[in-house]
Amino acid sequence: MSVFTPFALPVPPVIPDRRVDIRDHGARPGGALLNTRAIAEAIQACARQGGGHVVVPPGIWLTGAIHFRSRIDLHLEAGAELRFSQNPDDYLPAVLSQRGGVMIYNYSPFLYAHRCEDISITGAGLLNGQGQSWWPWKHSQPGMSSIQGPDNFAALRTPLEERVFGTREAGVRPVFCQPIECKRVLIEGVTFRDSPSWTLQPVWCSDLIIRHSTILNPPSLFSHNTDGIDPDACRNVLIEHCVVDTGDDAICIKAGRDEDAWEAGIPSENILIRHCEIRSGHGGITIGSEMSAGVRNLHAHDCTCDGTDTAIRIKTKPGRGGFIKDILIENITARRIRHAAVELTFHYGDTLEKPPDPKNLKHVPAVENILIRNVRCDSAREALHLRGLPGHPLKNVTLQNLEIHAFQNPLREAMETLREERVILHPLASPDILRHPPEIPATVAATRRVADIIEAPEILFPPEKRPMARRRVIPVAPAETGPARLRWKPAPGAGTVRPMSLRIVAAVDERVPHQVDVANAATGEHYGAIDVLYACPGQVFELALTTEQTAASLRDGLSLSVKNGASPLWIVAPGPNAPDAILPQLYADNAPPTLENFLALFCSAASLQPCDWMEICVLDGLFDWAMKGRKDAQQTVFDHLDTFLHPGTGQRENIRSHPCDDEAGGPESTGPFAILAALAPGHPALRFADEGFEKHLRPGTGTIGLNTIVTESNYNIAYPMMMMATEAGRADLRERALRQLEVARERLTAPDDLYLRHFFDTGEKTFRNWSRGVAWYYLGLVRTLALLPPKERPASLVAEAGRVAAWVTRHQLPDGLWPCFLKENDLLPDSSGSAGIAAALALGVRHGMVDASLLPAAAKALDGLMTFMTHDGWLRGTAQSNKRETHHMDIQRSSFRVIAPWGMGLFAQLAAALDH
Repeated sequence: MSVFTPFALPVPPVIPDRRVDIRDHGARPGGALLNTRAIAEAIQACARQGGGHVVVPPGIWLTGAIHFRSRIDLHLEAGAELRFSQNPDDYLPAVLSQRGGVMIYNYSPFLYAHRCEDISITGAGLLNGQGQSWWPWKHSQPGMSSIQGPDNFAALRTPLEERVFGTREAGVRPVFCQPIECKRVLIEGVTFRDSPSWTLQPVWCSDLIIRHSTILNPPSLFSHNTDGIDPDACRNVLIEHCVVDTGDDAICIKAGRDEDAWEAGIPSENILIRHCEIRSGHGGITIGSEMSAGVRNLHAHDCTCDGTDTAIRIKTKPGRGGFIKDILIENITARRIRHAAVELTFHYGDTLEKPPDPKNLKHVPAVENILIRNVRCDSAREALHLRGLPGHPLKNVTLQNLEIHAFQNPLREAMETLREERVILHPLASPDILRHPPEIPATVAATRRVADIIEAPEILFPPEKRPMARRRVIPVAPAETGPARLRWKPAPGAGTVRPMSLRIVAAVDERVPHQVDVANAATGEHYGAIDVLYACPGQVFELALTTEQTAASLRDGLSLSVKNGASPLWIVAPGPNAPDAILPQLYADNAPPTLENFLALFCSAASLQPCDWMEICVLDGLFDWAMKGRKDAQQTVFDHLDTFLHPGTGQRENIRSHPCDDEAGGPESTGPFAILAALAPGHPALRFADEGFEKHLRPGTGTIGLNTIVTESNYNIAYPMMMMATEAGRADLRERALRQLEVARERLTAPDDLYLRHFFDTGEKTFRNWSRGVAWYYLGLVRTLALLPPKERPASLVAEAGRVAAWVTRHQLPDGLWPCFLKENDLLPDSSGSAGIAAALALGVRHGMVDASLLPAAAKALDGLMTFMTHDGWLRGTAQSNKRETHHMDIQRSSFRVIAPWGMGLFAQLAAALDH
């Protein structure tokens, strides 16, 4: 079948060989003085001479909107940065623009041309949009309802001269670069970063070339609608050798929306996309959804997509009208696709349960003659999502030579003439891809055997609870109800069996003690028990097996049941957002641990914790390594926050696994908002933390906590409060954060003791010298003060940081760690408390609050903690309880410990603080 006819490449612009330096017209570098007028005068002077190259030399050049003239090349030399002003007034007066397929008057695009010929942006420099000040407008943009709503300007046929925005109140963000009705446009070699909204959106242009350029925008949780390259109703287009890493669609072909587009009647056509690298975003190679004037004759080939929502996406909906036809997409390599590898849908913005609005059925687009071939995808949630509309099917779609690994079955609905030739779909046992899994070293993969078959009794999940991150769960129930069974298929070429440990991971909070009995599934032989005092989501429990038990388990399987209590223990099973590392498995720890293996595991979905004190331990560790430039840490920070806060799909549970999507979840749950405030100080979800602070404010003390103050309030309240104060310039939060620290110092400390909790009404103090409580107190103190300039840190609190440093080092064990309760050296160490204390020590030294002579104590702790590390990166040795009852204390004296991702987060903070 032929759906594609080759077409000629676009004609490049012709620029006269003339150079005009912006410095000759008054431009001054440094990033402080605005150079808008100087750059405009340089362009005008060059244009008066017939055109040429307007040169931006090395340096930082602050500017507002730049407007092109015909035959002008804006050339950025290597080392040059055009830094665009964050003041909206620098993009006035309003100009003719387009947003969402609708023509309007709005703030000028940063780089703007209207009805120009022969224009270009070239060189090796950077165009920095400083979009951080614009992205929060996404959450308050009433003007967009007149563009995107059902009664938009186009639908109402509002005269163009009445479609005027360009105010903060309207909140309609400008586009970064938008030539309109231009001929012969070239963008080559430059880098665009931090766009306010869509990055490159040529409209009604012909002979457009975009090549060897880079677009860098953060993920969509923060940089909303920052599409990469969006040719809109353009003809003769070449996009090649570009790198796009952005917060929305990467390369997206559009053709206007609804009445405006139908009236103009200008389709996007003759488009060639090749040799592009797409690193993140929503859609990789995308068409739509604004395509009302039609898209035809598109050829995309030899591109890669890594970590996008979809690799190939054609999206439209009833009401758009127009057509998408004669499309060839081939030779595409995709990795770690979060949703569908290939999606063709008439249901953009709808769900499977929501039918289209009947009034839109008179303007149903035609999607036909689509050929997709030679596609390889190593992992996706869904292989194919092909969904037409009853009575309006997708027509003449051919899929050739596709090989896709996916978790969910493909969807094919309302298709007419679907041809599939050599389409190979491999089922995935676990959708690691949904949260950027670590690159597991071969030596790690070889020692992990995830259960192939998992069976469990049908038991009603507690209706008041919810599994974190929509993970699938199974119950480990009392034996009389029926055991959970784990089975392993024979491994080809398996060698000598070595002793392995059974691992299971708790899926929801469980505060009733459980004893998990583990037995041979065939013979019933009892292999041992896992003593669960307290299970929190993500906590890993292990039971060591002998060589003989391991061999029998691989042959016969294992049965798991709880002995104590009637309630089941819910554990993670294969399903969404569950990487192999947290599935039921046997593991052989037969190689030395490495920090790199730890970081590979930690920078993944395996470290996800409930959105409370546990997750802030993890987020701080990820953020510390992200700030050191570690890419997987940077991505995982966004992935974790995306899980909790993504519009429409994010969900949060409190410390007891109860849903709390519309609130912070209590004083223990405000910690994660510290990192959200650091990355997106204008994010609307920060109101949950603000509301939580107010709800739990104790009158008369100025502290958060109605009847008590606890050590974790330093870390979970004072620290996020100070971060929000620093990023948003809020003096009220700053003073309240410092007050929280002062009251904690007054009520929780003694000359040689530190208490976890103080009751205001009785004066009682409890949980003396619990190591994790010490870690929270000290880490929160240091991190909060570190957000202030040294001269603004209260002397009393700086002195307290030094006092605690000396106190904890006096009670450090010879192996560098601290026991579950400090000064009670008959108890074995607690790895999470030890990591947190040592991290606070190292950070205190780094920020000048602690004498540098104490830094070796932190380094000694890191060495001691490495002895608790497994080869695949888990950190063992977390104590389960802070209670002093006999049974609990016996366990503290025993070698039984668990793996807790929050302890890994504290260890990551320590390792980052010591990393040079």
